[in-house]
Order: sequence, then structure tokens, then C-alpha cells
Amino acid sequence: MGLLFLQLLNYMDKMEAGGRKFDTEIMANVYRYIEDHFKEGTLSELAVEMKVDVYWLSREIKKKSGKTYKELLQEKEDAAGSVSSDKQQDCGCRIL
Repeated sequence: MGLLFLQLLNYMDKMEAGGRKFDTEIMANVYRYIEDHFKEGTLSELAVEMKVDVYWLSREIKKKSGKTYKELLQEKEDAAGSVSSDKQQDCGCRIL
């Protein structure tokens, strides 16, 4: 029994690294989804796509990014709007 415990202790760093990898994968999926679907995507659709509970995903996003899904979405929309208005200014276009 003691040997098994010592062996598990030797692998603790790998288990922790695996947890960080999982965290990174979650947020990578969230950011990718927001990038691809920021105009029409929802947290519920993302949760279905990732096969996780929507409430769990919401808490994980807040815990890992410090922001809610809506705040991340708003940042993307603001950035896209900023790029869009920059392009309009470059081409001499006006919004009526």
C-alpha cells in the first residue's frame, strides 16, 4: 500500500499538468467558438457543442478568464466593430 502511495506521488506533477491542459483546452474552445460565432452564438449552443453542462461551463469561463461569456462576446463584438469602422474610414465610406 505504501509503495502505491509513493508511486502516485511521483505522478502528481503529470496529473496537475493534465488538469492545466484541460483548462487550456476549455478556454481555447470557448475563444474559438466566440471567434467563429460571435454574431449568433450562444453559451447554450457552445455547451451542447462541447458536451458539457451550460451552468458548469459558465462558471469555468468566469473562473478561468475572470469574465463572463457575455463580457467575452462583447469584447469580440467591440473589436469587430472597431475593425469595421476603421475599414470604412479607409475606403471613404459613410454609415447613414
